[in-house]
Amino acid sequence: MKILFSQHINYQPNTHVSLQKSSYQALTACVNEKMELPKCYYVSQVNFGHKNTTELKKLFKLGLPCIYTGKEMIDSRVVKEILKLDFSRLSASSVCRKIFPYYERMNAIEKKVFMLINEQAVLNDNANIMNVIESLKMSLEGTLVKEQMSIIKTISAYSYSLDDNLRMELNGLLQKTEDRIHNIPTYCEFSPKEFMYKLNKIKNDDYIKQDKKMYLAVCDLEEIYKKMDLDDNIKSIYRNKKIINKMEAFIHNTVLNNYTPIINLINISKAQLNGNKVLVPFSRKGFIFDLSNIINKSEDSEIKKIIMKIANKLPTSKGSPEAFIAKYSKEAPEKFVYRLLWPSIATIEHLKPKSLGGIDAMSNYAGACAQANSDRMSVPFVEWVEKHPETAKYCQKYVDRLIEYANNGIFELENINIKYIDEFKKTIEELSEGVIILDTSRLKIKQAQI
Repeated sequence: MKILFSQHINYQPNTHVSLQKSSYQALTACVNEKMELPKCYYVSQVNFGHKNTTELKKLFKLGLPCIYTGKEMIDSRVVKEILKLDFSRLSASSVCRKIFPYYERMNAIEKKVFMLINEQAVLNDNANIMNVIESLKMSLEGTLVKEQMSIIKTISAYSYSLDDNLRMELNGLLQKTEDRIHNIPTYCEFSPKEFMYKLNKIKNDDYIKQDKKMYLAVCDLEEIYKKMDLDDNIKSIYRNKKIINKMEAFIHNTVLNNYTPIINLINISKAQLNGNKVLVPFSRKGFIFDLSNIINKSEDSEIKKIIMKIANKLPTSKGSPEAFIAKYSKEAPEKFVYRLLWPSIATIEHLKPKSLGGIDAMSNYAGACAQANSDRMSVPFVEWVEKHPETAKYCQKYVDRLIEYANNGIFELENINIKYIDEFKKTIEELSEGVIILDTSRLKIKQAQI
């Protein structure tokens, strides 16, 4: 697909610049004097919440490759600067030009979404990013709905294999789901537990976590929630209305005042408590959860497998541009842009997870993109390598880049201990139980020389 940018942009995607000591000093001068940096250099001053990470964070500005994917990562500070843009004032084309230097570092679906936004921005030169996203959502909605309904109807056909009570329960869920897919308001009882689940999901969102004020404000909302009545009676409804109103008043005086997910959660909860119909967006995860609760009551294990297998074919934001846009178009524009870049953001990875006894030390650290870091969670490294054998190749690519920086004098300039290279090698070889053997022979400066 052709990139439709004006000709003055001459960035070469996915081109790694081999930094010599002199060019790195020039970069440092640019940073210190707050000059505009070349598009291939990035600077990071992010607090990752881990101890002893300073040395590794210094290397993130150079585009280290992820140890799990091999792709060069995006420095978090770059993302923070992009999110400071005035998305309501700038044209979508201007926003795209800011993002474009990092296009090759994005994941496949995010690339496709970005290209769709860029094409729409070129056609509507004066439109801002919000207008473009909404336009895309409307144009792609039909395709997504058709795919979703095809799967829902297939599940419905299999409902006749269930007993009468389960079939009625399943058909009720499918009807409610169809209404949500078609954006039809429905009656939906307020559930304090569901409210807490959604609030907790917002709190644990990476976008919220990176903003301390927003994160603490959500934590304060959780404290207010604790006063809710979990019983299902008129008295509890009256009490919960007061709690939701108190939350709304609190939000108006905090940084959450314009944060769409929180505002929507409060508005939907108020409508539910007042007995009004509400427009609840379709949630793939929520549907599969409700479906499994019904299907698991069946004694027919074969039909359970078939129905759940069909349900898991529903489009996801990780695999479908249409589903991505439908899901994140509800968010503020900065959140949408953040989600485009998030999978590729450089993060500190504990090679041995802390939950398994891993320590906060350089010898246990590596650079990994946010998506891969999140996907691995606390899986032991040897198990991850068994499922993802390509990790060996990418760990070698990672150590090769470290060696290049060390040989070019960057470790010395940044006061980074060269022993990190040997520590990384030993940790990888130990945790992989010898499956991965890394070659560090190209390192010109040996530890004995330090």
